Amino acid sequence: TVVNTIDAPLADGTTICAGQSAVLNVKDPLAGISYKWYTAATGGTPVFIGAAFTTDQLSANTTYYVEAATGGCVSQSRTIVPVTVNVTPSAPAVTNTAVIVCPNEIATLSIQHPNVSLTYRWYTSLTGGTPVATGSSIMTPAITANITYYVDATNTSGCTSTIRTPVSITISASAGNPTVTGNGAGICPGSMATLVATSTTANAGFR
Repeated sequence: TVVNTIDAPLADGTTICAGQSAVLNVKDPLAGISYKWYTAATGGTPVFIGAAFTTDQLSANTTYYVEAATGGCVSQSRTIVPVTVNVTPSAPAVTNTAVIVCPNEIATLSIQHPNVSLTYRWYTSLTGGTPVATGSSIMTPAITANITYYVDATNTSGCTSTIRTPVSITISASAGNPTVTGNGAGICPGSMATLVATSTTANAGFR
């Protein structure tokens, strides 16, 4: 018994970012047809059998091949399905990962050696959420409580760093009012007065 020739299946390639998996699909799959995916144009062992194939996480361009089979017959050729892998930027470096401010002070957060081809987005959450600011240098609202900002980088291919860099902002305790003592209620003309300032706040500076 001679059966009809099985046509090679149709499947499109795709583009992903490094570290992601690709989802490859056979177009209009037919019932009773088995679809086998390979990493070689001929021979080899299938890496997956089915109409929808999710690859492993990829770090470089990879080509897959898919064939159709039924009743012991296979398509005369395998369809080439390329996966293009774009570079994912590294997590950005910041000029200061720990910022100390006074109550209600505005903090300036900056990227160290920013790359003009990258977009830097700032968040108040480690994952998910909506950016609160965009740019290589931003100014926060007035800080009223300790908070951590997180920043990632996105390149022109739309690939975003897999992790966000944290920047902690800590409010310093307000210094207590200083106490000033001198060397008397009055001095003679031309004499020098000595004034001594002290504070109950450790390491306080005086101006």
